Amino acid sequence: PCLIGRLGYTGERGFEIVLPLERSSQVWKLLSSKMQLSGFSAMDRLRIEAGFILFSNEFQLPVSAVDVSLEKFTQEISSTPSYRLICFKAETNEKLESWCQNQAIYAPPLGCISITSACSQNIEGIALGLGFVLNNNDERKRNFIDPLGKFKKLIEVNKPFYDTTKKRPRGSWE
Repeated sequence: PCLIGRLGYTGERGFEIVLPLERSSQVWKLLSSKMQLSGFSAMDRLRIEAGFILFSNEFQLPVSAVDVSLEKFTQEISSTPSYRLICFKAETNEKLESWCQNQAIYAPPLGCISITSACSQNIEGIALGLGFVLNNNDERKRNFIDPLGKFKKLIEVNKPFYDTTKKRPRGSWE
């Protein structure tokens, strides 16, 4: 016996199985023989496409709850965010499975972006990522510069990237 939950954290079809520990190896072997396995990078790509934060990536820059639109979960007094987390598409020469900044992230100067997460978006053949820009009304929907030079022609895109109306998962539940 087990419990199966039908989930969709990233907008993709998902399932969670809760079962007795002593049966987990048997069930894993059965399931993994019937499907192609994927690791964290698959979930990370879906997370970035959905525009969701990952605490180990998006909180490298000391941002506030207001900066990442989580103000309803805090008692913070400041109501004006200093930064704005954006989703972007860009060109890059690197092959990105799942990428995060592996050096210190600094506050972005005007017109620049501090990139926190990125991945390859295979359908469009581009890089897709998340990063912080200064919260400035003049900065909306413009091209940003990556001071590290890994990404070129950065353009802000809507979150979630793949289904901006958030009306459906990527495939049917059938």
